[in-house]
Amino acid sequence: MQRRIPTQRILALAVALALLVSLMSGVISTTPKASAAASTISNSSLSAQIGDLGQISVLNIVNNPASINFVLPNTESNQNNTAHQ
Repeated sequence: MQRRIPTQRILALAVALALLVSLMSGVISTTPKASAAASTISNSSLSAQIGDLGQISVLNIVNNPASINFVLPNTESNQNNTAHQ
């Protein structure tokens, strides 16, 4: 007499295999990770440099003789010869 495998068991094994394959595709991913390139945006009044994470890293007034960066740094270092808290 031939033994039959219940349909529920086949379905459970198929779902487990599908979950395992989807889990392993995330671990063994060959897709390269990319980040946005830094760029500059400007108009007739302002000039802004955009960092690689999308943040504004430099903001200057166009044609300003004193080249002042109006964006505070992420560190405690001086900016424009002034210490900020």
